[in-house]
Amino acid sequence: MLVARAMTRDNKELLVLGLSAENRRRLALGAPIDLNLIGEIHGPLSIVIFAGETEDSMQAELFALVDEHTTVIDRYSRTTEGES
Repeated sequence: MLVARAMTRDNKELLVLGLSAENRRRLALGAPIDLNLIGEIHGPLSIVIFAGETEDSMQAELFALVDEHTTVIDRYSRTTEGES
């Protein structure tokens, strides 16, 4: 995985995550990527990347990834044109 932090020309911070073929293979097998940006690139948080067939299946997986001490504050689902 490639992780980079950059500043755009209009002074917005940009986080770039590049997934290798191995990362994508693991995601397809249901192994989420847990990235602690505080230790990696001095970012403000940790990120979990995972994949699923549909937004509904990913929501179910999301709740399986977090424990009873975690609160899901918000979730946003964006489908591409043509997806149901």
